[in-house]
Amino acid sequence: MKKILPLVLCLLLCFTACSSKGTEFLSLDLARPDPNTDASIPSEQVTVAFSTDASLGGVELTFRLTGDNPEAEVAIYRAQVDYQTSLSEKPVRKERLSDLTEKILWQFKTLPAGDYLIVFSNLNGATLMRSIVPSDEANGKILTYKNGEIMTDGTPVITFLFPKTNEDSQPGLVTFAYPVVEEE
Repeated sequence: MKKILPLVLCLLLCFTACSSKGTEFLSLDLARPDPNTDASIPSEQVTVAFSTDASLGGVELTFRLTGDNPEAEVAIYRAQVDYQTSLSEKPVRKERLSDLTEKILWQFKTLPAGDYLIVFSNLNGATLMRSIVPSDEANGKILTYKNGEIMTDGTPVITFLFPKTNEDSQPGLVTFAYPVVEEE
């Protein structure tokens, strides 16, 4: 009986932990497949600038795997006065994603509503995918940079995850613009 009790307690704790309900998310896709072509093409050295009116709890990313042990570094920066200033600050979230699959979910401690940049770097054996067709939500609401220059030829295949709330309004992206700095 003494040996069975710890086993029963362990199984009960495991069942409780495994069956507990996780956070529910609303998802927002930045890109949609083009019905006339292959849905996505690879893109390297990409930064996505966006502004959200709700907290952000994660992103789902789509990669094309091109080698063994694929990995990528992903960092989120709070948008500052301009592109270079933003990237000179410390990221608010950063992760080295290893053992990538074609789709990967990166969940993190929720970020508050605001202006952000997601930077993809040090990709090894993988490239981030982008679609030539942006979603209606993405039009005018994100900026995509490649090697520091605004990229106009596609939208990264990223899905933003917003924690579900009891409010009637749906979270989403709002038009991105860097803060205006007045000359003195």
